[in-house]
Amino acid sequence: MAPFEAEDIKVCNLMINGFPNTIFGREGRDAEIENVKASLVAAGKVGIPIVEYNFYAHRLGEGYYEVPGRGGAGYLAYDYNRISPRFPGVAIKDLPPTEREPAMKSEQLWPISPIS
Repeated sequence: MAPFEAEDIKVCNLMINGFPNTIFGREGRDAEIENVKASLVAAGKVGIPIVEYNFYAHRLGEGYYEVPGRGGAGYLAYDYNRISPRFPGVAIKDLPPTEREPAMKSEQLWPISPIS
């Protein structure tokens, strides 16, 4: 944190990722969960009050993009039909499954029925 503090910059948010086995319920998820827990403890020890993560089990996150807003603010927008920046000519909704993000049915992701 010292390099940031030397420039009078306060770190208030940390983004973590790297837990695909947890997201997909695969072997190795327990170790990933322990890593996330350790990251939360480490962030707390250095005074980072917010730890952010995205628990996406799909590639639709690629549909998000920034839109300039009033007063220089940035807004987050989403377009399901947007062309993927990584796959020219392919809409976000048509992105093919990958080994890391396979096609899955909701029952595979959420085996427990939601409370009605």
